[in-house]
Amino acid sequence: MAKIKGKDIYVEVNTGTEQSPVWTKVGGATDATIDMSAEGIDVTDKDSEGWAESLIGIKSGEISSEHFMLDSDVGYSELEDAYLNDRLLDLRFTVAASKYFRGKFRVSKLSIKGPLKEAGTVSVSFSLSGALSTS
Repeated sequence: MAKIKGKDIYVEVNTGTEQSPVWTKVGGATDATIDMSAEGIDVTDKDSEGWAESLIGIKSGEISSEHFMLDSDVGYSELEDAYLNDRLLDLRFTVAASKYFRGKFRVSKLSIKGPLKEAGTVSVSFSLSGALSTS
């Protein structure tokens, strides 16, 4: 069982169509995270023998990533355009080119930072809208 390098985990945006996707990596990445969660529905009753019981409720997902600001990047341009034009993105969170989490996401936060003595960076957060798949 081989360990996966962090550099092999990244965010891609579909710059093609849903029927013929073209996966474009968002460039300059320094970090990428996917958070998946499921709410619990409490079904504990007097027959639970003192143990909490729950059913799986509503699922949600978020992706966040950090990037160096590049003077030209097709992937980032898609993110910015989607934010400015209230459009959902078809995103793929890629793990070592062998596992993918795909879904429709909205840009929930877009931050550009330009410190005097450092490279410019972009932080972006996405919230899942609908189901997440592994295709």
